[in-house]
Formats: sequence, C-alpha cells, structure tokens
Amino acid sequence: MLLVASFGLAAGCSPEQGGTPETVEQSAETQSAVDAEEAHSIQVFVAVSSGENTPAIDVQKEVSLEENANAYDALLATDLQIDAQESSYGIYVTAIEGLAAEGSSGWTYTVNGETPSVGADSYSLKDGDNVLWSYTTYEG
Repeated sequence: MLLVASFGLAAGCSPEQGGTPETVEQSAETQSAVDAEEAHSIQVFVAVSSGENTPAIDVQKEVSLEENANAYDALLATDLQIDAQESSYGIYVTAIEGLAAEGSSGWTYTVNGETPSVGADSYSLKDGDNVLWSYTTYEG
C-alpha cells in the first residue's frame, strides 16, 4: 500500500484525492497518443500571393499537416476559397479567392524556391518546407 500511495503522490495526487496507478497510466496513455499524433505531423509554411495588377491576395500561414501531405493539401489548409479540377497532370488550381486562371495567367507553386516537375497533389512535403502559391502571367 505504501508503494501505491507513493506512486500517487509522485503523480501529483494523493490517495485521498482518488489517485491510483490506473489514473496515472491512463494519463500516460493519453500523452502517448498526443505525442504519436504530433510525431506523424509536419509543420509547413504556406504563402499565397496574387502579384501585381490583380486583386490583392497575400496570405502567410504556418500549418500543421499529416505526414505525406502534398502541396495541394498545404493550399487547402490556408482556408482560402479554392477552385480546382482534375487534369491529366493531377489537380489543377483554377482559382484562389475568385482570382481565376485565364489566358496565359494562372496559379503556380514552388517549394523551397524550386518549381517541382509534378502536380501539386503529387509533391510530398517534408517538415519545414516553404510552399509559395503565386498568380503568374506567362509571356511567350
């Protein structure tokens, strides 16, 4: 009994307060579940910029995503209004906050300053990545 009482006191509760080893174990299990969830998530910085001569969209946000999330998931995590459609290359973002792709202008993304050679829904992000979505006009 002395061992149980000591264990309860070490956990911050006395036997009089109903502290038992089971209570401590449940608390440890809950913390383990939280730790496991955090271990399977990544932190990513996402920026969305509409550029010059367009309606202003300027968002910068750090988001927590599940491990194996992609660049499109990061965009969705900004809570902006996103319009997209499936294409032969994967998801194509047709508009953000109503600013739609038209003619030679559209939405592109970079990760850590580099333009990936795959669609946004195929680019797996890593913890600490910086994703920039920008409205670009292609000049040919």
